[in-house]
Amino acid sequence: MKNLSEKLVAGGFSLALLLLTGVGTASYLNVQRLIENKQWVEHTRQVLENLDEISDGLKDAQGARRGYILTREAIFIKTYQTGMKKTQKALEAVRKLTIDNPRQQRRIDEIEALISKRLAVLQQSIESVQQNKYDRQNQIDLTNQGENLQQEVQGKLAAMDKEERSLLQQRSAATDASVKNTIFVVGLGYSLSFVLLFGVYFLLKKQISDRTNAELSLQRSQSELKTLLENSPDIIIRVDRELRHTYVNSALEREAGIPPTAFLGKTFSELGLPAELAEFLQASYQKVFATGEMNVVEFNYPSAKGVKLIQSLIAPEFAADGSVVSTLSISRDITPLKQAQLALERANEELERRVEERTAELLQINQALQAEIAERHQAEAALKQTAAELGDLYNNAPCGYHSLDRDGRFILINDTELKMLGYTREDIIGKKKFSDLLTPESLSTFQANFPRFKERGWVRDIEFQMVRKDGIIVPVSLNAIAIKDPDGNFIMTRSTMIDIRDRKQAEAALYKSNSILNSVLESTPDIVFVKDLQNRYVVANSTAANFLGTTVEAMIGKDDNQLFPPEIAEKFIEADRAIVTTGKALIYEEDLPKPGKIETLLTVKCPWRDGEGNIIGAIGISRDISALKQAEAALKQARDRLEIRVQERTKELSEANAALQVEIAERRQAERKLEQLTLDLQRSNQELEQFAYLASHDLQEPLRAVTGYTELLAQEYERHLDETAKEYMGYIVDGATRMRQLIQDLLSYSRVGTRGKPFVPTDCNEALRQALNDLLLAIAENNAIITYDGLPRAIADKAQLAQLFQNLIGNAIKFRRQEPPQIHIWAEAKDDLWLFGVRDNGIGIKPRYLERIFELFKRLHTRKEFPGTGIGLAICKKIVERHGGNIWAESQPGVGTTFYFTLPRKDIS
Repeated sequence: MKNLSEKLVAGGFSLALLLLTGVGTASYLNVQRLIENKQWVEHTRQVLENLDEISDGLKDAQGARRGYILTREAIFIKTYQTGMKKTQKALEAVRKLTIDNPRQQRRIDEIEALISKRLAVLQQSIESVQQNKYDRQNQIDLTNQGENLQQEVQGKLAAMDKEERSLLQQRSAATDASVKNTIFVVGLGYSLSFVLLFGVYFLLKKQISDRTNAELSLQRSQSELKTLLENSPDIIIRVDRELRHTYVNSALEREAGIPPTAFLGKTFSELGLPAELAEFLQASYQKVFATGEMNVVEFNYPSAKGVKLIQSLIAPEFAADGSVVSTLSISRDITPLKQAQLALERANEELERRVEERTAELLQINQALQAEIAERHQAEAALKQTAAELGDLYNNAPCGYHSLDRDGRFILINDTELKMLGYTREDIIGKKKFSDLLTPESLSTFQANFPRFKERGWVRDIEFQMVRKDGIIVPVSLNAIAIKDPDGNFIMTRSTMIDIRDRKQAEAALYKSNSILNSVLESTPDIVFVKDLQNRYVVANSTAANFLGTTVEAMIGKDDNQLFPPEIAEKFIEADRAIVTTGKALIYEEDLPKPGKIETLLTVKCPWRDGEGNIIGAIGISRDISALKQAEAALKQARDRLEIRVQERTKELSEANAALQVEIAERRQAERKLEQLTLDLQRSNQELEQFAYLASHDLQEPLRAVTGYTELLAQEYERHLDETAKEYMGYIVDGATRMRQLIQDLLSYSRVGTRGKPFVPTDCNEALRQALNDLLLAIAENNAIITYDGLPRAIADKAQLAQLFQNLIGNAIKFRRQEPPQIHIWAEAKDDLWLFGVRDNGIGIKPRYLERIFELFKRLHTRKEFPGTGIGLAICKKIVERHGGNIWAESQPGVGTTFYFTLPRKDIS
């Protein structure tokens, strides 16, 4: 037996070392795989960024071409060339990044050809202007041709973007899977290793009878608790081939507040779930029906307590011919597990370090244990040789032995007790009293019992708290007899002492287990009871006692015949007998008569088994469903009344049907008119787009001619004009310039809704920095001090968001007082919105004008006081409204103004 124990120790430690080595290797491989997946995710993000650079470069070149045609300024040529270079550079970067994707390479070739044509059209348009061969119709044709090419390029780029985002999603999923594998491998490896180590440790300890009894009691208590908890399972659902719910357990009502009857007979799409969630669940169950294989899925469920991440295991149920007739799913909330996965990456390095340290510690422990085993071999050999010697038997006893004189001083002590207390024999014999090694509490016990012991001559199972030499407290159990001379005078004690630390720990564990069991029993609103094979109640909670109008103490030890009428008691006994005989659980409804009413209970009963699996009684849980039964009866009466009303209503509807047919004909005629109005509206929008094109090209050309020729006339005939004529010419130039600016601002206002980019996740800090870069000159000239807090990420059009910041900050700089402008920008979360604020110390606005400032061309000051067209805040309002938000201002004249605007908070992931 000892050889077997030693082999188990050595084998257990070796297996633990192998498991820890395997865990370290698996962790390293999983971390490497996670790093590789992250690199691929970053690679895909670079492809997406360069695709955006291609699009932005083309737009820059197109905008520069339009600016050059309108103004003939050379700076637009440089912008055009920069846009071309930016496009080519991004194109080459994408080609290199997608070298492993033949389909993307083919798209790059097609895009490169289209871009070459597009740039050729832009170059041709610019060269015709440079060579003074400007032809308006030709420019319109080139513009239309370029727009067609631009749309083709954007379509190709969108296809590439879609594929790359699909790859990004796949690679992100691979990363998540790698994280899960790491958690599983490390958790399983450490669990097995620690189980082996604890198993080996307990093999080295000899069990005493008290410990064995405590463990048996603990196992029985744990068996009771496990049986009760197994009857409170996760959400279990059965679905037939038509995807209709045929069974839903009561756990759904506890978790989601939805009665199971609301699910029965319905498909997922009929349950009122979000459409996307219903389609996902239907597809998941259809996959199990199609493949016959188990499927594990995860989804977000919007419950009354918030959105929960649910994991469902969907298993097929087969008929005799092997076909899938239904599915059974088990669902649970895994939101905390997902949150724990986020910390895995940060824990990997610490985990590897701890694995290495633990491996080294285990090697040292193994070496020490091998040495200890060798020492035990030597001790056993010596024990066999000197088995007849009483002294060796005394010193190597499994418990402590000692003898005290009449003063309580040690005169004998064995090695076992010396090791237990951490002293040497020289430290104890003749120097220490038993009372010297006790805690203050145990000292008072000893002082009270030692005189009585010397008179009585024996003591049994008295417990003390001993203080080891190293200060550790050791609980012990002491038995002793008194040795007396022939005259009855006390000589010394003969005492045995046992270390009961293990027993104390077992008793603490038993107490904790019983506390958990009692908390579960007393906190549940259901009736819980346990009966033995003689049908006597051995456990009952206060809910059961209250239901019967008695106390728990009065129920314990009584059977059903003592607590219920004979006919009801016989039903209970019969159900218990069936459970004990078959070993299977029962679920049924039962009616109990009470004064003035009948209570209906839903009862679940299952066998109560001991630690060896033998049935020793029955466990039951009952829930009062009387209110539910009453509601069902009321519902049936309501349905009967509803049937009568439906018949009456059917007759009324038949009479109204003829009138409805006339109304339908009239509605169809109105719909035809509405379709015609829609076509007229579409045609009007096309005309507005054409007007915007004319405003951006043709309407500004006469203004440039008026301005140019007026300035030329002033220069050529300066000596022939008097001051009045020069003043009039100044008015002409100023009016034409303001008219041109008004047209440009009006175009900017109209393009907010027609030329805006799609909303994407946007860093508001970057948009703010872009606006500040555009305002660098104004900030420097006015010595403006601009501060801002960290801004969030939002779903927005980055360019329009930057324009919004630029307009608000530009106004704050423009409408300043004498001291330098001080401007602060911040944002905070308000329910489902982001609230942004821009505060300044400017001249302020009177309260009655706070609504008017957002109207087109509304100004509160003359142009001499402050320049501008009065359209900036109108553009701000249109940008915010396009994003689904609101904008307003609060101001105090002479103190400053704060502009607020909101953006929706959406899921950035």
